[in-house]
Amino acid sequence: MPKLWNCGNNVPQVVGNPLAIVAQQFDMRANVVTGVITGAVYGSNQILCGNVFSNQWLVTEYRSGTVYGQNQILCGNV
Repeated sequence: MPKLWNCGNNVPQVVGNPLAIVAQQFDMRANVVTGVITGAVYGSNQILCGNVFSNQWLVTEYRSGTVYGQNQILCGNV
């Protein structure tokens, strides 16, 4: 489950489209046959939080409904 970690109380927006609001948290699920997880996550060059580029996603892995391992912070440009 990715969660936009460092946006604070700011509303995350897509760069160049201030009316497009970015989901701050969402679920990504593995394909039941292949086990592959796919999905789109906005990069640091695509999100503004309080007019500042934001690039940190806190990712929590779940297995069988419980937290597995430690949270990971992902950063980067797309």
